[in-house]
Amino acid sequence: MSTKVRIFPLTQTLVRDILQTEQMFGVLNMMMNPSFYRTIHQDQSGKKPTPAITFVRRHLIKIAVTVIVAAVLFSSFLLMATSAATETPEQATAGETVVLVSSGDTLWDIANEYVNGQEDVRRLIFDIEKRNNLDSALIHPGQTIIIPVR
Repeated sequence: MSTKVRIFPLTQTLVRDILQTEQMFGVLNMMMNPSFYRTIHQDQSGKKPTPAITFVRRHLIKIAVTVIVAAVLFSSFLLMATSAATETPEQATAGETVVLVSSGDTLWDIANEYVNGQEDVRRLIFDIEKRNNLDSALIHPGQTIIIPVR
């Protein structure tokens, strides 16, 4: 006695059930009709966005980065302009010495001429920078420096 296995009808039923399930969820419809997927996600109002809105949506990141870079550059130029405009020191008072900076002079050399033996040159340089509203020890020929009273 031989036993026959009937695979075909079982497979046919299984395939039919699968196709019915796919049709129920629309998967088969999307596979058969590619435009179906796009139509279910379109704007329901029926209005198409204007070209300006479309342009802004596409290039929003570029526009945002450009605005941020422009703001940073503008603010950095403002900061540079304010730090470049240093205040001029007040007029020299009695006991203070006014020195005209010559070519090759450094703040260290000038302070070294006016320091006494007990004082540190670095302290005098700090006092000179503070008195003359200097941001650093960089000085230029023709600049007037006031040596404070100690």
